[in-house]
Amino acid sequence: MEADIKAVFVATVVSSLIFLAGCAIGLHPLKVDELMDASEFKGEKADSLGGSFGRTAVWMNIETMNSGGELEPLWKWSKTDLGICRSYMDTLVKEKTISGYYFVKTSELESRDLDGVLKKAADGTDSAIMIRTVVETDKYFNPVAILDLTILGAYWFPGSNRDAYAKTRVELVDLKTKKLLLSCEGKGSMKVSKPTFMIDTEEVVSKAKSDSLRNALRDFFKKVSTRTDIVQW
Repeated sequence: MEADIKAVFVATVVSSLIFLAGCAIGLHPLKVDELMDASEFKGEKADSLGGSFGRTAVWMNIETMNSGGELEPLWKWSKTDLGICRSYMDTLVKEKTISGYYFVKTSELESRDLDGVLKKAADGTDSAIMIRTVVETDKYFNPVAILDLTILGAYWFPGSNRDAYAKTRVELVDLKTKKLLLSCEGKGSMKVSKPTFMIDTEEVVSKAKSDSLRNALRDFFKKVSTRTDIVQW
């Protein structure tokens, strides 16, 4: 009888470990890249950046790639994200790279693209900075999650994992010529392992998207600040 109980216990543990090992789906950066490329600006690319970009409409859009490989508006920009963007825009104004800027809300657009931005752009707007971010998340258990069978284990032992990957693209478009002046990208990722009852997906998403936004804007700022007459595509 005791041997049977041990056999059942061992079988349960082994099957649980096999199940947990198979719960990790993994992230798909290449698929995120494909979705990002599919939504890139389709207009003609300019040969020269020129001088000041005048008054600028700033549009920030964030979407999440679901398990079916489709995009959905699951996450939102945080105050931290908006602060990062405003900081770079304010610096561009101080350096007279742009004369001023304002944000265009995605919820007010008829379509999530340049045409939608154009319809909402105020009179006297010379350019648009379009910021797109795609986020993917993955959640899975690890072998320690076998301790989740007890309430104490689910609260104290790191049996759950959360991964997030984000890619941001910043595009500068001349609204008069409808030409793409500049395109920059940034990436961000975050992984955590915590007790199942304590883990939060938002934690990894916030870090990944903020890092990708910051990296993309840093590259954008560097290029517009040190630009040459000919754009390198």
